Amino acid sequence: MLWGILGNYTFSFRNKLRENVKNLVCLVLFYDRQDMPIEFDLVTYNGTIPAGLSKRVESKVHDSIKTLTGGEMNQPSKTKIAFRILNFDIAN
Repeated sequence: MLWGILGNYTFSFRNKLRENVKNLVCLVLFYDRQDMPIEFDLVTYNGTIPAGLSKRVESKVHDSIKTLTGGEMNQPSKTKIAFRILNFDIAN
């Protein structure tokens, strides 16, 4: 995950399956330096990701989260960030 301007950030959905997937729903959890959760973001991607490939997506949280996680422009966060895939569909 890389930080952009303000609270914008990007990450990649990676499809490790042998089938194409679509309609992904992901929960992104942000932690502070004491390893306590401070924010979450629900990210959806309605497009299709072919088997074995990745898709870069962008989302946004409050711009204070970047500071609280030690993030800097075009740099990864210095604290833990967890990603949980909540749902997806197999594309036919």
